[in-house]
Amino acid sequence: MLERDVGNLAAYFGRFAPELLATSYGKEIWYIYESGNLTPEVKLTGHFKGSNKQADLDGIMREIDDAREDAIRRKQERER
Repeated sequence: MLERDVGNLAAYFGRFAPELLATSYGKEIWYIYESGNLTPEVKLTGHFKGSNKQADLDGIMREIDDAREDAIRRKQERER
C-alpha cells in the first residue's frame, strides 16, 4: 500500500514536476524501513535498485507445510 500511495503521489505531482515520474520513492522507503534504518534524518534519493533474486518458493511452501503440521499436531494433543 505504501508503494502504491507514494506512486500515486508521484504520478499526480509528476504532472507539475515530470522528474518525479522516474522516481522510486516507495520502494526506497520500504527497503530502508525493512532494514531498520528509516529515521526522519534519512535523505531519500528517489532511486532504488532492487534485487532480481528469485524467491525460494519450494522452501517457503515447506515452511508453511511444517507450520500447518505443527498446528494440527498441537490441536490433536489438546483434544486428547
